[in-house]
Amino acid sequence: QELLGEGQRAFERGEFQGAIDAWSRIFLIDIDHHEAARRIEEARRLKAEHGLGHGHANALVAATLAEDRP
Repeated sequence: QELLGEGQRAFERGEFQGAIDAWSRIFLIDIDHHEAARRIEEARRLKAEHGLGHGHANALVAATLAEDRP
């Protein structure tokens, strides 16, 4: 749970690689952690699609998070 939170905070700051690194460490504890895998894929997708500066990444993350909320 702690690593999910650490990764989420990095993701929300637009630090996609930091998020991926935190979530990847979860696999040392639980190799089949589906939520970590889902979040890593999302971060990788955003990182690949949007090679943006930090400020732009923050705006993109905010929009992505808003889409995921009901």
